[in-house]
Amino acid sequence: MKRECNYCGKEYEAKTSSKYCDIKCRQQDYRVKRIIREATPEFKQKRKKYQENEKYKSNRRRWAKETRYMNDYMKKWRKDNHEHWIQYKRNRYDSEKNSIKCRKYRQTENGKIASKKKKAKRKRNLKFQHLWKNPFPKNIPVDYHHINNILTIPIPKQTHQYICGVKKQEHQQYNYRMIEKLYQIDLQKILK
Repeated sequence: MKRECNYCGKEYEAKTSSKYCDIKCRQQDYRVKRIIREATPEFKQKRKKYQENEKYKSNRRRWAKETRYMNDYMKKWRKDNHEHWIQYKRNRYDSEKNSIKCRKYRQTENGKIASKKKKAKRKRNLKFQHLWKNPFPKNIPVDYHHINNILTIPIPKQTHQYICGVKKQEHQQYNYRMIEKLYQIDLQKILK
């Protein structure tokens, strides 16, 4: 169903009951209506009357007093606890630096293995012991397949994710066959 935008007049395909073709048109229309409404003498008179109200004035005084008090209090506190304030600023800087280091670490090979290990331990209650190190070159992405609840074997990611999701039995059987082909070993002997 085609409609015409209330703000720009452009035709658009209406998926909902919206009167505007885009969120920007809606915001602009609201701004224009607000400016027009605030420019009327009735609105100005109403605002002036509200600002002359005693309740409004007392609130403004209270807010100003509170902000002045807080500013003075913080200045005094910083002077009295100068060493603590410097230490706080240092710790904050260090924590920001540390978060950057953590982000960089998560992108390295060891960081990726650590995150996989964490997911296996926390989400699925499995141990994460490598049976042997990754024998594949670095240009091949690797996943670690659990052959039981403790031991993992590195296999290519594409092979590991070939059957995944709800089909757990099929996933296990397929990956057992692929591990036996890749490494030429009998998994039944290792598991016993």
